[in-house]
Amino acid sequence: MEPTTTTRKTRVRKPSAPHIVALKAAVTNALKQEWLLQKEKERLEKAIAVQTSKIGWLNAKTREAWLGVHERSADCANAHLA
Repeated sequence: MEPTTTTRKTRVRKPSAPHIVALKAAVTNALKQEWLLQKEKERLEKAIAVQTSKIGWLNAKTREAWLGVHERSADCANAHLA
């Protein structure tokens, strides 16, 4: 006796209405754009955080340098008076 094999029918997708296809495409595009926007915001926020930290460090170094100038000028004034 010969073995019988049954083949399953492949699932056929029903064609969607054109307005549904357009809506799905619009939603997909909007989600993609939202994702790209969030990624860009995160990248810029990280860059801003790094630059803010750098500015704080430079500000502290500048303040320290000016305090050194004031100390040296005070030494000069005291040497002149003495």
